[in-house]
Amino acid sequence: MISVTWSDAQATLGGTAQIRTRSATTGRWSPWRGFELDFQPPELGTERAADDLRGGTEPLWVGPSDGVQARITGAKLPAGLRVDLIDPDSGEKESAPAPAGAATAAGQPDIVPRSGWGADESIVADPPTYTTDTKAVFVHHTAGTNDYTCAESASIIRGIFVYHVRSSGWNEIGYNFLVDKCGTVFEGRAGAR
Repeated sequence: MISVTWSDAQATLGGTAQIRTRSATTGRWSPWRGFELDFQPPELGTERAADDLRGGTEPLWVGPSDGVQARITGAKLPAGLRVDLIDPDSGEKESAPAPAGAATAAGQPDIVPRSGWGADESIVADPPTYTTDTKAVFVHHTAGTNDYTCAESASIIRGIFVYHVRSSGWNEIGYNFLVDKCGTVFEGRAGAR
């Protein structure tokens, strides 16, 4: 997984960012791919005031790669610009989650817990807080790629988690739940279940 980040979480890129990667399997370079630039840090809470928050693009899943090239252009690029390479499997490897099964009696689908996708709880500084009554729910889609296998889903989620915490400076993954293209539901933020 790859992203582009910069020092000021409030700044925008003001240009374009593209990467291409060399496949670790075939040795071939991919076509140039652009990043989604409308990625914003958390809007509320103590995480917003953290000094180590960084601005950035949406992370882009590229699969097993052994080379990367980046081209970032713009009239005035933000300070502290860097390309973040995220290896979601650099820690202890967990077994791949089972696909989602039949819904429970209450109609809730099976949810792969954080332990099922291999969340590294040691990088979360503080537990998240939740309100007691929900009045609205927002569904956000990741506009990256569907060019992955169902078996890679847990690695992608670990990559997003590491990106949010280590690259962007957030306290936790930014989503309560994540659903892959195969229909598997994964627990995101701790306690969201």
